[in-house]
Amino acid sequence: MAVWSRRWYIVVPLVVLILGHWSLLMHGVFLTATFVPGQGCVITSTNAPVLIATWVYSMAFDFIVLSLTAIKLVRTESVIRSRLVELVFRDGLIYFVIA
Repeated sequence: MAVWSRRWYIVVPLVVLILGHWSLLMHGVFLTATFVPGQGCVITSTNAPVLIATWVYSMAFDFIVLSLTAIKLVRTESVIRSRLVELVFRDGLIYFVIA
């Protein structure tokens, strides 16, 4: 949002995406766990479709944010831009590939 100078046409869709992400995360928090002597706490049941949807949504959201940042930084003309673009691409792409 800061890279785009808080433009409404970027902020509003991102806020909607963030709220959708939070709702998936809050729904996926619920799981059943039990204590097994000798092993510790073990998850006994989860809602797999919600967990998968949360992961896919997270990756799509991260890709959208990375793409928006890349688009804005590539268009910007300045000497500082090259260092900033290099840092964002390197860190953002490394994070996205690892995730």
